Amino acid sequence: MKKRAWTIVWCLCLWTALAQAQGSNTILLRAIGEAEALLTDTVDYPAGAVVMLQDAIDVAHNMAEQELSQQLFNSSTSDLREVMTLYRAAKGKTFIAPDSQGGDWGGSIDRGFRHPGGLHTQADFDRIRQQLAAGNPTVVAAYNKLKSAEYAQSGVQTYPVETIVRGGNSGQNYINAARGATMAYQNALRWKIEGTKANADAAVRILMAWARTCKLVSGDSNWALAAGLYGYEFAQAAELMRDYEGWAGDDFEAFKRWMLTVWYPGNIGFLRSRNGTWENTGNQGGIRPGHYWSNWPLCNALAVISIGILCDDVFIYNQGMSFMKYDQVGSFQDPRTANPILNDGCTEFIGNLVVTTSESSLETGAYGKLGQMQESGRDGGHAAMALGLAVDICHVAWNHRLGDALA
Repeated sequence: MKKRAWTIVWCLCLWTALAQAQGSNTILLRAIGEAEALLTDTVDYPAGAVVMLQDAIDVAHNMAEQELSQQLFNSSTSDLREVMTLYRAAKGKTFIAPDSQGGDWGGSIDRGFRHPGGLHTQADFDRIRQQLAAGNPTVVAAYNKLKSAEYAQSGVQTYPVETIVRGGNSGQNYINAARGATMAYQNALRWKIEGTKANADAAVRILMAWARTCKLVSGDSNWALAAGLYGYEFAQAAELMRDYEGWAGDDFEAFKRWMLTVWYPGNIGFLRSRNGTWENTGNQGGIRPGHYWSNWPLCNALAVISIGILCDDVFIYNQGMSFMKYDQVGSFQDPRTANPILNDGCTEFIGNLVVTTSESSLETGAYGKLGQMQESGRDGGHAAMALGLAVDICHVAWNHRLGDALA
């Protein structure tokens, strides 16, 4: 009986100690509410500042859901409030071009990007024109195919929608966006190669029609594919047209804001959450950052990268690149685990994207080993898509060479 009494006393003491050790998240939740209220006004703030505050809010939410000491709750609150202070200070901070200053500005707005600098550079177009002038039969035949393509005609019509829908039982209209981005891109290519004003005007007309109409990308979980695929395609087309004198400066700025407000939040949101599967909010067997096959995060990473280039935002560019360059989960082992095809990390990360490598008798000696990608055992279409997206990311990195290991 005495032993039982001592056991009860010991349990009560332990419970009291634990209760005292666990702090209250009240002040942190109050700070989160204030921070979220700040984010309702993003008009005059740099995109990087908006992302910085959203990141801090996401971290704070995660901390608020834990059973932590009061010291940790207080520390998290201080961290969030510090970011809120920086966000307020960033209001109205923009880079002003030297020629608008009237004289020697004494600074530089060069962020290190090449323009055009998406999938194509000016050197690429110069080389194509030289090949056409020289009558290279392969290049001439290829360009004639582009010129005869239905979507490469200056009179082609696009049909923008206010809400892009991909997935679900009804109302899907994403093909309009896919076609619209293709039309703008192919007309932009023709202008860059031949200098045809009609194609340039068509590309701008199509891009602005979508920017003035579309306000949301939605659907079931497949909305993320629409956000990634058509987001990067619209950004790449606009990058080709950025130096066209017929695209009014105010309209170009409006288009960039469209990419930052309609596309970018969805792109980076998917990369961070994977539609809730990363943290597995349904609590079905632990976190699952590798739930989605690689083409999903690859297209969204490419969209973020492309938007960063278009908007001259190094922060956004590096965000996109980081998902392919770095192990965001911390689960990667080199060599990979005993089960190399286990999706235990982000599937777009290069260490997980190429799941196995081997020596081969094929002509791969100049490039390294033969690799099998994460999508390789699925089907031909998805495997080719993932490879193409990965190559496009690496090609963009090569075009810029901003210290990227991928280059």
